[in-house]
Amino acid sequence: GTTKFISGEIRWSPFSFRRLSPYVLGGLGRGTSRPNVNEFFPTPVANDAVLAFAGGGLRVPVVSGLSVIADVRFVLQLEDSEDGGVYLFGPIRGGLAWRF
Repeated sequence: GTTKFISGEIRWSPFSFRRLSPYVLGGLGRGTSRPNVNEFFPTPVANDAVLAFAGGGLRVPVVSGLSVIADVRFVLQLEDSEDGGVYLFGPIRGGLAWRF
């Protein structure tokens, strides 16, 4: 299935090395979960979902204002569904950060 949500997070870098800045993060989100439809569950449903996440990562500056980032976070997703859906995910993310 899919979950679409809006979230906010706080990142904190306790210290910096010459080229690396480790950070910890935490945040909350809210959205809608749509489980897969198949021959066993033929009826489409949409559930309200609340998410809480925490993790950590690294930021490496490339040029002025542009950095490469990588982090891992643990996401706890709670759904307002009949089966009391509680899910735990551990995504690994990478990307670019532009600070202006």
